[in-house]
Amino acid sequence: MTAAAPTVPALLAEELSPSRRAQHLEELCARFTGQPLDTTVASLRAALAVGIGMEDFRRLHVLISHLYHACGASIPLTTVLRTEVNAAVARRQDPVELEVLGR
Repeated sequence: MTAAAPTVPALLAEELSPSRRAQHLEELCARFTGQPLDTTVASLRAALAVGIGMEDFRRLHVLISHLYHACGASIPLTTVLRTEVNAAVARRQDPVELEVLGR
């Protein structure tokens, strides 16, 4: 049996191990390595359309770094994706959370 292709909504829904959050998130992002970049970007944009919270914001920035370092995403693409993530979190967050983001 083969594993299902990774999706961004699944990445956002996954509960991270409390004792190794960063490592666990990196392992989850590594699942996207063999997937076509266009597929991952489409999944990311679909997740953004729903709106994201602060935890999602953090996870997506880690994923975008992974897309650059391991999946061949260009700097211009990662810049656009980061801008889209920032806009999505701004649409959903309350003023206190936005202050934490420096907006």
